[in-house]
Amino acid sequence: MRGLNLYRLFLIGLILLTNNAFAQQITEFSQYLNNNYLINPAATNISNYLNLDFSVRKQESNRINDVSSYYMSVYGTIKSPILTQKMSNGFRLTRYVDNSTIKAFNPKPIPVIGAVISKDNFGLLEKTTAHITTGIHLPLSARYSLSTAATIGQVRLNVSDDYFILEDNDLPFNQFITSFNKEKFLDLGLGIWFYSDQLQLGYGIKRLFSGNSSNQESEDGFKIKNQHLINAGYKFTLNSDWQLISSLLYRVSPYEKNTSDYSMKLIFKENLWTTLSLRKEKILVFNLGLKLNDSISFSYSYDHGSKNQGMESLSANEIAFQFSTSKSKKQSSIKR
Repeated sequence: MRGLNLYRLFLIGLILLTNNAFAQQITEFSQYLNNNYLINPAATNISNYLNLDFSVRKQESNRINDVSSYYMSVYGTIKSPILTQKMSNGFRLTRYVDNSTIKAFNPKPIPVIGAVISKDNFGLLEKTTAHITTGIHLPLSARYSLSTAATIGQVRLNVSDDYFILEDNDLPFNQFITSFNKEKFLDLGLGIWFYSDQLQLGYGIKRLFSGNSSNQESEDGFKIKNQHLINAGYKFTLNSDWQLISSLLYRVSPYEKNTSDYSMKLIFKENLWTTLSLRKEKILVFNLGLKLNDSISFSYSYDHGSKNQGMESLSANEIAFQFSTSKSKKQSSIKR
């Protein structure tokens, strides 16, 4: 009897995961507002530092006690860039790679490697991912550059330990669990990021290894399908201290209707910033960030929204930290 009840519980959770929670991942939340690398492996900033980010997010769910998301990302360049190649917020910090003369323009590719680990808790079910990325930034002209990258990793879906309690001889439920032969599946993604000191355009695709996530002989299983993300942003320089970034994220997902995020980010001297965003056209996001010193940044985000006519809260709190450490004394002392 317990096996039957757990079977029903798992099946209900699986339906929730496929129809609702499966789409609730890093790309659906507001973490990417301060770290585009989370949604596009090519959207890495170029600097002399190793960039380490991590975030903790808790959703105010009326239905499930523990709806949370955690991530950690790290990336860095293999070669040290020159001053005019450095980036922030997905834009080049200076207008030109070197100067406007053809003779002086000498494009040098900048390879980047990194990794992202994340965990999403949906109460009954959990999703854990681990990916490694590799990419390269190539200046196309004195002003414009193109970054391309690939990411590969593993996605794991499982029942939370808080709910997964089986009796010793609970064979029917064990057989049901083991029939999901893609409880773990390989994930491949690609990204392109075109940028200058004012403009950014990005495209990313995930879940390239699509297919059934359950027993191939069963027609009841859901399918892993491609997901597409399209970015566009423009930076306005208001004066020597203030900048304003207007951006759009458009999602093409087979699990729900296509949606957009609209964001405005105001930056003061690259040390203080605030962002207002309308996520998925219905959730209001407020973000405030502070650069404490050259090595540490902190940000707080609050999402406000609901669904099902206000019956289910989508509001959430998130805190994030970013650490930047010099990759080597040799690189940090290179003449600029």
